[in-house]
Amino acid sequence: MISSSKLLGFLLILLLEVAILSSFITKVSSKEAVADLFRRRDREGTYGDTTREQIMETRARRRRQLKIMVLDARKKLADHAAGEINLTAEKKKALENQMDIFQRKLDTMKEDLEDWEIERLIARETDRAEMRRQRSANTRQLKVDEM
Repeated sequence: MISSSKLLGFLLILLLEVAILSSFITKVSSKEAVADLFRRRDREGTYGDTTREQIMETRARRRRQLKIMVLDARKKLADHAAGEINLTAEKKKALENQMDIFQRKLDTMKEDLEDWEIERLIARETDRAEMRRQRSANTRQLKVDEM
């Protein structure tokens, strides 16, 4: 059983983390939404991250997503501990595992990528983009041939 002072401390820390993260997301999300809209309209942007900037943006966006998922799992577990929601033992264990996995992934993403890693990602995404372009062109060609 968790003592009430420990639970209260945990909930206060969780609340503070949520407040800090939500203010950060609000400031970033509007600028990011506009940038995403224009990037999606860009022909090259629709085929994957093929520039250093795109890779770094995607990595930053993924870090934010992981932070939110960790906070969400913590909140659900805290709500369960406080009796606000009732999780089955199976769901509680799954949430704890997810939170652990998300946190470990987040910890690995704290370090900046080295140049060779970025170059490898660019090469991989460029290859994948070319495969998608070719597959798309082949599909359009098949539709024209069928007519």
